[in-house]
Amino acid sequence: MSRRGTRGPRAFQAALVSVVLLAVGGCWNGGDGGKPISRPVETEQTLRSGPDVRYVSPDGSNGDAGTERAPWRTLRHALPSLNPGQLLYVRDGTYREDLRRLVLNQGAADEPIVVQAYPGERALVRGLVWLRQPSYWTFDGLDVTWDKKLADPPPHMVKVTGGVGWTWTSSEIWGAEAASNILITGWQSSEPADWAFVGNCVHSLLGSDTVVRGSNLTVGDMPDGAGPGTIEGNLFFDVEAGRNLLLGRNRGPDTGGPVDVLVRWNTIYDSDTAIALAGETREVRIERNILGGVSSRTLVRSRRLDGLEGQERAKVQQNLGIASEDPSADEQLFFQEADAGDLSPNRAGNTIVDYDYADFDDTTSCDGFNSTESVVLPYGRDAIG
Repeated sequence: MSRRGTRGPRAFQAALVSVVLLAVGGCWNGGDGGKPISRPVETEQTLRSGPDVRYVSPDGSNGDAGTERAPWRTLRHALPSLNPGQLLYVRDGTYREDLRRLVLNQGAADEPIVVQAYPGERALVRGLVWLRQPSYWTFDGLDVTWDKKLADPPPHMVKVTGGVGWTWTSSEIWGAEAASNILITGWQSSEPADWAFVGNCVHSLLGSDTVVRGSNLTVGDMPDGAGPGTIEGNLFFDVEAGRNLLLGRNRGPDTGGPVDVLVRWNTIYDSDTAIALAGETREVRIERNILGGVSSRTLVRSRRLDGLEGQERAKVQQNLGIASEDPSADEQLFFQEADAGDLSPNRAGNTIVDYDYADFDDTTSCDGFNSTESVVLPYGRDAIG
């Protein structure tokens, strides 16, 4: 993913991980899970070495020591083997794995556990990545796509449950034949907390015969005390039927929802609805995003939003909406169902521009969605100013 600008998503990401763009690699088309589309891959950093560095490679062996010369072979073996302060370099190649039911060690604020694609290489998981309580873990450049050979496929390709102080960054995640490419959801009394999903490209949700409306990213039920969480500087696009982002569970009121989530500086495009809010979603802020390419004429939809008494449900402010190519479309930035309550005071400063004003160079790949139009520059994943 290419990045521009001097603040916003870039500044936030730099504070989380010391990684800058350098190498060039491939980007994959989620439609068939395998055809490359050109994309610059992000990474520049000094290689770490020493006793706290481990390696995994498709050419390795789980019976080895996990060193550079004797790497492990699978992530299923490597991830539970990591301890606080350790870094796992994931070497180039495809890891066809079902990473569910893993027991992870917890890192610490001053000794995080880092899983990172080796600089200049591409690490691709073809299968499932389900993580429970990855506290003080960072996943950097770990790409994930669907495995069509999955038996009894689950509703989510990537799932992160609970955890404190975790970050997922600089990855491409695409092509799930499921309800969502990613689900982030709560655990126990106050998790997830201090979590961040930053600088990723998530696209091409294919859905399935059992899914009516899917979502590239779903943020599910969280207990009181969870948060803060940040979804920032990402590109979300291409959902055949559904939403790019779903905040809450879309099964009626009293079904829970996310707590204390900031959705900022993302580019969100090509779906039925850009963002949907549901259930007991509360304390959510949606700011400085680019929202467009919707078929429903609705950019942000609240559906049966039932926030708890005394808690603010959602603020949707200072976003840029891009009108449909159809000049007759009566598109609104925020649409609310009759039972959603009055959220109008929280819808300040949003702007809708004609389709031609965006002038994106490409809307089909992770390195697309760039624009030099001045009206676009303060918004989205490449925000300036």
